[in-house]
Amino acid sequence: MQRIQSFADRFRLQEILTAVHPMDMAALIGCFLAARVTLVYGLSPVCPALLYGFCLKKRWDWMGAIGSILGGILLCPSFPPVLGGVLTAWLALQALRLDWIQTNYASLARILPLVFGAIALVIFSDGTLYTILLGIIDLMLIGVFGPIYGMAFGALQKALRRRRLYEGEQYCLMALVCTSILFLQNITLLGVYLDRTACCLMVLLLAYFRGPIAGGVVGIAFGGCAAMVGYSPLIIGGLAICGLCAGMCREMGKLSVVVGFSLSSAVFLLFVQDTGEILLPIMEQTLAGAGLFLVPRQIVGVISRVMDRPKDRERHPTQSASDERGRREIGNLAKAIFLGAKAMEKGNESAQIASQQMGALAVSLNHMAMRETIPLQNTIKRVEAELADGGYGDCPVSAAKDPFDRLTVTVTCRGCGGKRDCVKVIRRYISRAMGQDYILAQRPCRSGQQESCVLQYAPGPRIALEVSTACSTKPGMRQSGDTFLIADVGPAKTAAILCDGMGSGKAAKEESSTAAQLLLAFQRAGLGAKPMIKMVNSIMASRNRDVFSTGDMVVFDLAGKSCEIIKMSAPATFILRQAHAHWISGKSLPMGAVSKATPFYARREVEVGDYVVMVSDGISDCFTSNRELGQWMLGIHQQDPSVDLMSQRILKEAKSIAGHQADDMTVAVIKVKSVV
Repeated sequence: MQRIQSFADRFRLQEILTAVHPMDMAALIGCFLAARVTLVYGLSPVCPALLYGFCLKKRWDWMGAIGSILGGILLCPSFPPVLGGVLTAWLALQALRLDWIQTNYASLARILPLVFGAIALVIFSDGTLYTILLGIIDLMLIGVFGPIYGMAFGALQKALRRRRLYEGEQYCLMALVCTSILFLQNITLLGVYLDRTACCLMVLLLAYFRGPIAGGVVGIAFGGCAAMVGYSPLIIGGLAICGLCAGMCREMGKLSVVVGFSLSSAVFLLFVQDTGEILLPIMEQTLAGAGLFLVPRQIVGVISRVMDRPKDRERHPTQSASDERGRREIGNLAKAIFLGAKAMEKGNESAQIASQQMGALAVSLNHMAMRETIPLQNTIKRVEAELADGGYGDCPVSAAKDPFDRLTVTVTCRGCGGKRDCVKVIRRYISRAMGQDYILAQRPCRSGQQESCVLQYAPGPRIALEVSTACSTKPGMRQSGDTFLIADVGPAKTAAILCDGMGSGKAAKEESSTAAQLLLAFQRAGLGAKPMIKMVNSIMASRNRDVFSTGDMVVFDLAGKSCEIIKMSAPATFILRQAHAHWISGKSLPMGAVSKATPFYARREVEVGDYVVMVSDGISDCFTSNRELGQWMLGIHQQDPSVDLMSQRILKEAKSIAGHQADDMTVAVIKVKSVV
């Protein structure tokens, strides 16, 4: 390790001149030697360029990670496994050491480029001195201009916000700019062919901005000029069709980049055979750049979360650390409110304590608001730019997170008067700016209203629910101790609540009904799920009664296609998906048993066609395990997929299994459907 450090210290001068870390230097040498493969194997050098500019410099790590994966796949079949394994392991260990010192975990974005560079080093370990010199020259050029590229793309992003773009269009523009920058700087590899490269770039850019007809005309003109100076006449047809394909990007919206650039690459493969040795790699660069920019962020986000998570951080499939911290703070605030209210009830002697608690509450709320300011400002800028392009630039815009942690947008439209464009047109602009469908949440305009109209928009639903319930009373009892409620608790939010009072009869019914009503009321008031359960539990515990209630709540996010599951000593909740039964269960005490009980919380994604089944302990106690209960439900579902028939049959067969020892039984079957 000391030898490695002393070796790195020798590169202080180079580090100052090129702004490249010594370890980055080793990776870059391999990456840009791999760029030489373009003229030999027809591969694209855009991957190593993006690796340096965005991955090693900690900009858009997801793009560099995918680029290195693609490069590794392309180059893997060619390198000796033994030597490649040694170099790859050495570089990966160095990356691990460097990142571990700074952040206590190894970054995926750091390791993959080094692996890519190790593979390239192995491929060219027997290359000529000429190839090595070319790679080093390219390295120095990129080392100087690489950080500038990252700044240029940041400026380009800001500029694009002021211009109306189709979905995915900004990525196409960035791919074009990235390709042009790569061509202009990589003069040692493509310098001889810059005239042909310039023709390709001009056709692509003009076609993109002026449309397919202009692209075809410009392609014919440029191709004719190239043919007159000695190039093959086939280049005329190749450039013309390339212009048409690139121009389609303005007409095809969401799929423009993939279709347009794929067709452009295919055109050169088919029509420019004699010049394909250079032109085909050029189009491959554009295609690779577009592919890197268009890769789904969700997939890369999952990879990054899994690989980049510190070892001591709690793993959760869909919940970030900041979200969990926010929920803890909300829980503390809710507890402070409750304790303050109790202190006020005791009399004047506790007024000072209550005052201190309320003061701490105000400070905490202020800190939370300050932390949320920056991302909300970015949202406001995007919406303002979109509204300005549509002629609504004078409408004040604000953004906030609702109690369900979703971004809501509020627009004040002056002199709207309840007209149609006040709601529907603005909704389209907001949906375009936010990248998803938004709906009017509350405070719609009234017809004839002349003053300013305040409109609040929230994410629109993507799924719907179909619900059926069935219940029975314990033999000999007049009332069931179970209570089931389902209601809308906000825009695109639905809560299903099942509470089971301990025992049966009137007292148990009163306790479960009180718990269910409190849960529903606090949920509608906007309190977070976990602090809401804690508050209801504290209220019920303070009643000093010996009757408790379980709490089972599923809050469906119809816009985010997910659900939150909160349990207090409740049976498992089952999700039937295709031919599998999944269950969510957790250990906790019933509500009202102790004042500081901790609820079980989970978050799950739901898909169209899923069945969510909630049962009381009268049904779950008929089976020895959740697996047995889940398989039994799955069998009923496969025979009777209708929610009505399914709920009735579950109740009927459970009563048959329990016999004379049957308890209060309640089942709720909720089917997830698509929004037509």
